Amino acid sequence: MQNKLNKRGLAEVVQVLVITALSILAITTISSYVFKLTSGFESQLSPAVDCLTMKSAVIKACVNKNNQIESFVTVLEEKTTLNLNYKDNIFQCSTNADICSTCKLNSGSTQIIYLSSESQVNAGEELVYQFNSCLAQKVKITACEEP
Repeated sequence: MQNKLNKRGLAEVVQVLVITALSILAITTISSYVFKLTSGFESQLSPAVDCLTMKSAVIKACVNKNNQIESFVTVLEEKTTLNLNYKDNIFQCSTNADICSTCKLNSGSTQIIYLSSESQVNAGEELVYQFNSCLAQKVKITACEEP
């Protein structure tokens, strides 16, 4: 009688192996499904994260005696496109010369971009700017300080 109690049955070993195999199969199936769902998040969240971490900025904008808007821009990112909008006149600048050769931005520097306007520019008006595909922002135009 003792021999029967000390021996493990073949059925119990098979049960453990089947449960282990089913567990591994379930984990593999669920993880592959979750990875397929999250694979698109990077491309969806990347523009939003880029906008939150954007360090480029329009510092100020002023109108000079030649009726030009001088916009002081700091560009710290290598791939940057800047849209400046004044009274529905849109000016586009970029660090990429293929996009815009007339208004080349230099990465890692502060520079002045001159915008000429057909209409009279007055201090107190707003210049709307947008970096890459981030939300548009506004800066008030002031009078430039003459030396």
